[in-house]
Amino acid sequence: MSSGNGAPENAGPGSSPEGGSHSHPPSRPRSQTQRSQSAVQSRTELLHRILEEALAGKITDDELVDRLRNLQATPEESTDILDELAQRRLQNQQGARPQGGGDRPEGTEGTQDNAPESVRNRISWELLKEKLDALRTDKFGDSDAFDLLASLRDDEDDGAIPKAVLDVAPYLADVGGPSESDEHITKTLEIRRVLSREKVADKVITHLQLANLPDPLPRSIWRDIVADKFVHFEKIFAAIDSAFDHDDEPKDFHGGYVLVKRDQFCARKPVETEGDWVRVFEAWATAVKLVYRHRAAELDAYKRIILNVFRARRSEPLIAIHIDRDVREDYAKSPFHLDDRTRSDIPLFTHLTSPYASSSRASKAPLASRLSNPSAKRSFLAVHPNQPFVESVLWGLEHGFWPLDEGDWDADEELMNNYSMDEPDLDALRAFRDREVNTRRWSSPIDPQLAPCMKTSPMFVVWQHDKARVVTDHAASGLNDGIPRPEAKVRYDAMQDFGQALHDAHRRYPGRHITLYKSDVSKAFLNLPAHPVWQLRQVVAVDGNYHIVRRLVFGSRASPRIWCSVSALLCWIASVRYRIRGLCVYMDDFYGWDFGDSDYLLFFHGCPYDDEKQLDGQQLKIIGFWVDVISLSITMPPHAVDDAIAAINTFIVTPNRKPHLREWQRLAGHLNWILNAIPLGRPALSSLYRKISGKTKPNASVFLNREVISDLSWFRDLLPSALGVRFVDQGRWDPEEADCEVWSDAALTGGMAFVYGHEAFVYKIEHPDPANEPDILFFEMFALTSALAHLADLPSPPRRILFRTDSLNSVDIHDRFRATESQHNAPLLATASITIPTGIDFRVIHVPGEQNPRADMLSRLLLEDYARQYPEDRISFFSPPRELLPLRWQNTF
Repeated sequence: MSSGNGAPENAGPGSSPEGGSHSHPPSRPRSQTQRSQSAVQSRTELLHRILEEALAGKITDDELVDRLRNLQATPEESTDILDELAQRRLQNQQGARPQGGGDRPEGTEGTQDNAPESVRNRISWELLKEKLDALRTDKFGDSDAFDLLASLRDDEDDGAIPKAVLDVAPYLADVGGPSESDEHITKTLEIRRVLSREKVADKVITHLQLANLPDPLPRSIWRDIVADKFVHFEKIFAAIDSAFDHDDEPKDFHGGYVLVKRDQFCARKPVETEGDWVRVFEAWATAVKLVYRHRAAELDAYKRIILNVFRARRSEPLIAIHIDRDVREDYAKSPFHLDDRTRSDIPLFTHLTSPYASSSRASKAPLASRLSNPSAKRSFLAVHPNQPFVESVLWGLEHGFWPLDEGDWDADEELMNNYSMDEPDLDALRAFRDREVNTRRWSSPIDPQLAPCMKTSPMFVVWQHDKARVVTDHAASGLNDGIPRPEAKVRYDAMQDFGQALHDAHRRYPGRHITLYKSDVSKAFLNLPAHPVWQLRQVVAVDGNYHIVRRLVFGSRASPRIWCSVSALLCWIASVRYRIRGLCVYMDDFYGWDFGDSDYLLFFHGCPYDDEKQLDGQQLKIIGFWVDVISLSITMPPHAVDDAIAAINTFIVTPNRKPHLREWQRLAGHLNWILNAIPLGRPALSSLYRKISGKTKPNASVFLNREVISDLSWFRDLLPSALGVRFVDQGRWDPEEADCEVWSDAALTGGMAFVYGHEAFVYKIEHPDPANEPDILFFEMFALTSALAHLADLPSPPRRILFRTDSLNSVDIHDRFRATESQHNAPLLATASITIPTGIDFRVIHVPGEQNPRADMLSRLLLEDYARQYPEDRISFFSPPRELLPLRWQNTF
């Protein structure tokens, strides 16, 4: 037999009686160092004695086969014995006459009936026919008898590539076969091979037709199932009708023709409903499991996938029916795991975006070609307002995406090795390699002499909660350098966006039962084929072997942008066609809200998502945060707080205070994710981003300065007390809904002031160090911070505070809660120190200066004028909360 990858394990040429060469099946290795010369001689004598006993009629042909098997004779030894047996019996029958003599005219070929090989083949078949029938009564699926038969009948092709060919082109052994580690596919191919011989298949089919099945199948369909070919479900549906003749195979006719009944040849019954499909699938799958017993779990899982599509599109069952047809047709071309969702991503996407008529014979043309056909019914995407974008995405799904690369290619690229890894990382990398090769997302090992312009990238493993993620570092290899950052930039829907959607839903539908849902895409980037030319740049190495990566990778600058393009179309379909409310996307997570009685998951069941990650409820974990529509909050789980604190501590104690740029970027990404639940923590990252701005070399060291350490330490210490986001409150209320209204102002030559109700507060500014004094915007902002600190200390602090100021810059910075300069970032840090632990919500709106007279008079220290004009107000001096500022700014006023 051939090995799992299609290469013969120990194939070698053998001489036939005509002098031709044949490629024999692999033999058991026989090393002369393991056998003494006497042992070899004894074995030869024993085989010769068995042959003589058979010639003398002392043992029957069946006994000869048994003796050879008990002796564990190799296929070559068995073939030699049968060759000699056939030749000597023929000689005895012909009186030892020469093969070429007799009545045959000179120059005329002998008939097959008189040829030694034909006799040997005929005898071999007769010898084993009865034995094969006996062996077939063993547990079905045992292929020993078929393998023995194949080894003795070498006029049948065993599928192995001849050794002479492999000597010249050894790489052909790796083409087209499954990975040796994929035992499932290898077993399928082995059974398929041994059943491929017509006479073997005939007897197996006859045996299978005796099985007691709920829906018996005709012989023609059994033949396709045994051969592991594509089976038309319409034919099965017609065949399981009680009136169908199950002995339906064509009958041999004279002149090379066959006789076929018209009603059998044309018999098809359309599969149009979920019930039709389930009945036909069960009939087909039951038959497949009888022949390929190891596929039972695979077929059960595949059935669940298709049923999910049926339930996702209850009004359009043909979508699921056609997806199933396309997937099974692809399988017939090249076997794969039917329950592998990543192999059905394009059929799923194509059919989900396609129109369906009532006919079961809808066109199978690609979506792009149907869109360009003016006579075809327009699909959902045909009304998309950006058709060039739609066509580019669909073209990429079919032909492969180009990753926005604009860089130069060097014919002599430098090869890069993987980073140093410990054993757990290596095991994870090897497991990933095996999975990718088995699914053909990676190539089998290629020639170590890479072609010009082929480029390697190092890989490393990142662990998160005991789950390994393999990263292909296109930054280190320089591939990302050719992809412009602006072109690859993406913006995901953050929790603030989702909070706004939930807030709007609560206000618009008071009292309605709102439910959350989410669906996680399975292996998002691995669903995206890479352009064939770009694949040459995606070479990776594992255990000294090079592989070409055929899909986009985690580690490419372009992968998020391309994935977002695909997910954008899915979201557009969901929003426009299915009217799904509040749909948001964060990388590979789709989530949203709907009413409790809606089928909000229908759309998502038709996409390549992880089944166990399609969830819904009123409390749901979305992109790592707990969202609660009852308490109206978004919070971090405790382990996420612990992980963030540990990450910050590890970073700030980096030896020599020089973390690599990659470590800076990794921490920034981690903390940016946390900002989904704690958006007011954004000022803690300002100094970090200023520090790495403009730097591009991932392995370059970046000095960790005092300001960054201070800001990160502030964030770390604040995390345990963070309350999360109350999305119904966070800045989304109208001014008239405020619990307290505060007016504030500041003047460099005066002071800071704020007023609420009939309480007026003022602080006189002094500048001990004019060279290091803050600007006016600092004091405008810190006046607001001082008012917040005062109100938070009240016995019953207000929950919603509205600030009015005549500083447009202060309004803008507080609205974004982000500042570009360190001195303006400092008041934001102080403000967040108050609002995050207390949950106080505030808004800042602009008023013209003339509409803010009280705070203006106080900030210019016109206290007597203020008292005369507003005698009912009480003026007090306050001490600003300078201890909340970073140390650098505490003593600058």
